[in-house]
Amino acid sequence: MGSKADPPGEVNVEVVGEPQEAKAEQSMEAAALESQGGDSRELHGVNDGASTGIVQPLGPADQDPRAAPFQFTNEGRIEVSEILRGAVLQAIQSTVKSLPTASFPIAAGTYYSSYILPFRPAYLHNHRSETDGSSPAAAEGRRQGTSPYPPIDIKHSSYKSLTALFKSLDKQRILTLKDMKPEPLVTSVSASHPDVVSHRSYVTLRDVQLRQEKREKREEEERSRVKEMEIRELWKPHVASGSGRFFLEGGFDTSALYTYAELKAAVVKYITARQLINARDQSYANVSADELLLNTLAGKNESHENLEFLKREEVVQRLSEKMQSWYEVCAEGKEPVLKKGQLKPISVVVKTRQGRRASTLISGFEPFCIEADEMAEELRRICAGATSVSPIHGKATGMEVSVQGKQIKAVTNFLHSRGVPKKWIEAVDQTGKK
Repeated sequence: MGSKADPPGEVNVEVVGEPQEAKAEQSMEAAALESQGGDSRELHGVNDGASTGIVQPLGPADQDPRAAPFQFTNEGRIEVSEILRGAVLQAIQSTVKSLPTASFPIAAGTYYSSYILPFRPAYLHNHRSETDGSSPAAAEGRRQGTSPYPPIDIKHSSYKSLTALFKSLDKQRILTLKDMKPEPLVTSVSASHPDVVSHRSYVTLRDVQLRQEKREKREEEERSRVKEMEIRELWKPHVASGSGRFFLEGGFDTSALYTYAELKAAVVKYITARQLINARDQSYANVSADELLLNTLAGKNESHENLEFLKREEVVQRLSEKMQSWYEVCAEGKEPVLKKGQLKPISVVVKTRQGRRASTLISGFEPFCIEADEMAEELRRICAGATSVSPIHGKATGMEVSVQGKQIKAVTNFLHSRGVPKKWIEAVDQTGKK
């Protein structure tokens, strides 16, 4: 454990041996956490400096690389045990002492997952990053912005089992244990125990998680206050494709821009006036009974025999395909943008570049009144990572913003904060990893 001169929330943990391939651990505490529906938030971390050796907890789970297992010295196991004991004292001092009497007894597994694991320190000193900073693993950690973190749990402690831990705490009279099957029960805690009273409080994983949840809630509230863009897909009659004649002879405005609802109303008016509604099923129109409608809707080289009847929705859909696409974007505080062409969703794609490095690429945002440089700067701040702006490869127009790492959630949140509706964001992870 750190000396009394150590800053609160920082603990020395010495580890030896090189990190190896991460493997799934089906330990007792994992099962307890799953039963509670909680997040174990194992102490994987991000190294905030190559020389400090302070490992900090990660952010969202989609940025959390699996930590590799370490080999602990006997001294290291004792230190892990002391950290777990400190977490017990921290929980009693800050939370458990205020629980109502009716909350007890608490099963040992539940107590461990609810009042020990979340109360581990959020910030730890990793001697390895200081003394072995030249190792390939350390160099890779600095380059990727991550650092392997020794697991602080019962399996890597000198206790080896939950029962041993709780019996030790019972013997020290920090808590009272009732030996039951299939697992012991914690019947009470001693808030007046000298070690609890003198315990020096620190920042816990639970504190970090609660702050993160509050921040996300605040951001969500801010996004909800942002007025969503009003986006309208429009269609204009087009003589070359045949729809112009339909609108002209049907008595409709040939120069107007129509919404989909207005197109539907025009079709209903046309088939009603010409008595084309199918007598057996009014959701169908007798297309073959009207030469103008038949010629307008038929595709190139398509046999007219297949178009005897069509559902009204298909009539509207086919008509829109024979028209010129337009769109209008109305963003709060900006002039409406009206342009010819089909509006496509903003593309947010995660790809692997330069070997194992993942990058998030954003394109197609210009129609939504978003500037590339402004977005790159804002995402650099939000994601705390490198960003860049470059022309889209293989295209004459359009820019692409690249963000280091898997940042789909951060990017979509940013776009929502700018008023872009969810419908107009298309996010894909092409790395093949969850």
